[in-house]
Amino acid sequence: MRAIVSVVALAACAPVSERAPTAELAASRAPLAMCDLLGDTVSGVSFSDEEATNTLDFVNGATPAELDAVYGIGAAIAGNLVASRPFADLTDLDAVAYIGPSVLTSLRDETESAWCALDDGRQSCCIDLACAGLGDTRSGVDFTDAEAQAVLDWANRATTDELMAVCQVGPVIADAIESARPLPSLVALDLVPFVSGFHLEEMRGTESSTCPLQGSVLDEWCATDSAHCVCE
Repeated sequence: MRAIVSVVALAACAPVSERAPTAELAASRAPLAMCDLLGDTVSGVSFSDEEATNTLDFVNGATPAELDAVYGIGAAIAGNLVASRPFADLTDLDAVAYIGPSVLTSLRDETESAWCALDDGRQSCCIDLACAGLGDTRSGVDFTDAEAQAVLDWANRATTDELMAVCQVGPVIADAIESARPLPSLVALDLVPFVSGFHLEEMRGTESSTCPLQGSVLDEWCATDSAHCVCE
């Protein structure tokens, strides 16, 4: 089983040939105090700490065939990835030839199913996309853990058009949200310029929505294939 922590130290991720047997994996992981915050935005693609850690574990430990199977990679890019290992952070990954926004997005979105879900002993740094403790009350608006997960997933990963699909989020607020990424918590989202309690309430969803043609994050974002709105 994978450890559920907020972040996992990349230093604990040894090359696949050096990793401990499955029974020793838990003991080989670094304590939380040593963990790095790996979330970042590279080439316009935003990664949460969990997504970044999982993606780096994948590209550092997967076989060429497993990398090749990711949408947009192919044999040539898979070979470039293998030749460029190890990757310490997303900036290292982004520097690999032919890695761009499309491939980064595929890696971010497919790593959980293509790598972490295998849970076959090679995943020394995969962590669950958990959301316990994300819930909060900001600017008078109450969020459950699940609501916070959905809104933060949208705020960190949606495109400009997907941001503006939500009620009362226009181009100015969408640009401010994108400029502030990554947003690890509701506190950070509440501090984004032009975002008020009124906007947070529309993001979360309200029975008295002011938009007849637009909905909340749950309505507009969570139904898309890119969304990771469900707490695991």
